[in-house]
Amino acid sequence: MLKALGIDASNDAAIDESIREILDARHERLVPPTILHTTGEDSQVSVNTGILEIPVASITLESGAEYEGVIET
Repeated sequence: MLKALGIDASNDAAIDESIREILDARHERLVPPTILHTTGEDSQVSVNTGILEIPVASITLESGAEYEGVIET
């Protein structure tokens, strides 16, 4: 099944390399590709930045409107 997903798990070294590639791909994204928020509940989003970078964020709602609430960092 993993091979069908493009993940090499043929030996221990391949498994370690596959895990490293997956983690690297996750950390290359600034934010996850999809974020689900339930109205009325608090949400947290991990933002991957460089160690000295200060993240700046805005939120565009499905309607196209900009979120006007507080974004805490």
